[in-house]
Amino acid sequence: MKPQVFPKSLTQEITKNTGRRFAISDIHGCGKTFIYLVEDILNLKKDDQLFILGDLIDRGKNSILLINYIIEKQKEGYAIFVLIGNHEQMLLEFYQKNNNELSKKTLAHNYLGELVNKEREIKPKYAEFFNKMFFYIELENCFLVHAGFDVNYEPINGENLFTNAHAMLWVRKFKGNLYKTKQKPVVHGHVVHNLEEIKENLELANENKTAIVPIDNGCVYVSLGKYQKYKGAVGNLCAVELNTWELFYTPFRDRD
Repeated sequence: MKPQVFPKSLTQEITKNTGRRFAISDIHGCGKTFIYLVEDILNLKKDDQLFILGDLIDRGKNSILLINYIIEKQKEGYAIFVLIGNHEQMLLEFYQKNNNELSKKTLAHNYLGELVNKEREIKPKYAEFFNKMFFYIELENCFLVHAGFDVNYEPINGENLFTNAHAMLWVRKFKGNLYKTKQKPVVHGHVVHNLEEIKENLELANENKTAIVPIDNGCVYVSLGKYQKYKGAVGNLCAVELNTWELFYTPFRDRD
């Protein structure tokens, strides 16, 4: 039987570092934009920690460039932790349902041709990359997750909102609840917010007055022509420094 490709753990305890802590979400194949943000704006160091909150793939053309970059930086000793998003979940579940193969149509549509071998099986280095993803991470001052938590979830058979993986990937209109998340705000992506909304919530987080910190500004929407329907500024890839709640961002840079 072919080995399953899917995250093996819900979460992992993260040791406090001596450097900065950044979160980035919903890159969606904007590999060049991500690399510019990390290298030229954040100037990431080995004593920093970088948390990527899912949806690395789909829509944009440079998902493989992005994943290869992350793998190489991890090998070089950079502390980069990756959460799964609903787009990774959809790809991996489709892969499992099709006897561990990805169709040519799926690969072409999502610019993922290099992800697989000649038999259209996910190559070992990428399988390892997906297997090491998590669903959420708890830090001293916040939670990190792709979409959010189902704060109305009623525990059943010992489960709780931190085991409800489906909600972590798919919940929308997430309002948060500090009582349910240990008085810590939840940093998340999944749903596009304009820069004004993101900045407002970062200011509230700095004052311990918010339950949510959305950081998805719809970077890839520039290439899709969807950003015009949003009120306010969208189309940037955002990074938040989690110790100071400072915002860094860059416009879409994957045009060529």
